[in-house]
Amino acid sequence: MASDLKAAITARYREIERLYNAGDYQVMAKECYTEDCKSVFSGHAIQSGHENIVKACETFKQEGVVTISSEVVDFSASPDGELAYCIVNLKSKKADGSEAKSFSNLLIWKKVNGVYLAHVDMSN
Repeated sequence: MASDLKAAITARYREIERLYNAGDYQVMAKECYTEDCKSVFSGHAIQSGHENIVKACETFKQEGVVTISSEVVDFSASPDGELAYCIVNLKSKKADGSEAKSFSNLLIWKKVNGVYLAHVDMSN
């Protein structure tokens, strides 16, 4: 089960990464996050909903973060598999290829119709 869970969570996170890097923030929010998702970002109030995920991505882009790459470093799930979490190290790059900020991300995933969707997204 652990290897299946890691593969599932890693694939879902890679989809977020792919859509972020493509600038498809609306699609990313709709296809990868629950409708009532929560975002908890350093220095900001807790936000809810897809529109706030999109706004956060647009803000990162305005700050110069155009691509991200990730490494899932820890993961686990509830006994019934309906909730899972992953801890991720993220690196980002600017348009010129230079490094932007690095940060850590914790996502709590909720299984909806058999697919893990990000329900809580926390970054430092």
